[in-house]
Amino acid sequence: MRKIKIIARGQTLLEVIIAIGLVLSVLISISALVTINTLSQKGSENKIIALNLAREGIEAFRQLRDTARMRKITLAALAANYSPTVHLYVPYFEPDSQYWNLVVVPSDFNNTETRLYMLNRLYRHLIAPTNYTIFQRQLVIDPICSDSTQC
Repeated sequence: MRKIKIIARGQTLLEVIIAIGLVLSVLISISALVTINTLSQKGSENKIIALNLAREGIEAFRQLRDTARMRKITLAALAANYSPTVHLYVPYFEPDSQYWNLVVVPSDFNNTETRLYMLNRLYRHLIAPTNYTIFQRQLVIDPICSDSTQC
């Protein structure tokens, strides 16, 4: 009679625990990287939006300034709320006239007039706060001449 040799080729409990540990550490590392990447992407998106909103505010004031120069009138005559002694404004786009205007705001930056709201995928001021965003915009306009009454 022939003897049959049985060879145990299975895994031990220690090998199974080590394999599960390695798989879990890889999965945890991947999920951490995905989370960090998502948060970084959202932060970058917010910085780009904030930069473009700031650029739009500057361009709104430049449009008002240049329009006043072309018409050979003062900026105060063009923008009803502009005064060389007031320095804090919110640029407000008027859809009826298709022009920008300036709205005077108090020095408190946390007021609701500086908040930007989303309407038809556009950021707007002075709209009922139904869909507010995390962004606020306020222009600080200082005259560049020494006597603000002659600017």
